[in-house]
Amino acid sequence: MFDDKSKVTVTMLNDQMHLQNADSTQLRAGRNVAALASEIIQFGSVKFIGNNHYELSHLVRGVGGREIAVQGHSAGDDFVVVERQSLQPIDRNRTDIGQTMRVFAQGIADDVVVAKDIVVVGRAIRPWSPCQGKAQVLTDGSIQCS
Repeated sequence: MFDDKSKVTVTMLNDQMHLQNADSTQLRAGRNVAALASEIIQFGSVKFIGNNHYELSHLVRGVGGREIAVQGHSAGDDFVVVERQSLQPIDRNRTDIGQTMRVFAQGIADDVVVAKDIVVVGRAIRPWSPCQGKAQVLTDGSIQCS
């Protein structure tokens, strides 16, 4: 579940923006969520390295069905901290998949609200992708997966 090999260096817009550590329990409760390009991540360990730069580690990758976006990051990718208290839950269900909805966002440096039409694909309601699977050939020649 946790990626303790990867590290991400991010730059905050100003010195009033700070990032904080979160332990594994806090991460499981939804703390320290961010968008890194099109991937949603969580970060547990934060190291200030100076001049508004932070090194993030103890990552949870591909949150909310975004496993496909785990690969292919580049220097300069956008990094946006998601503040849970500023999110408005959307009551959506499986019948909305394929429908268009309009979403609105306004960042702290934005003068106006930005609107965008998106197609609901249901990514966040998918179960987590399996990982660390194991296969064993049984004595009868069949394969048992776990």
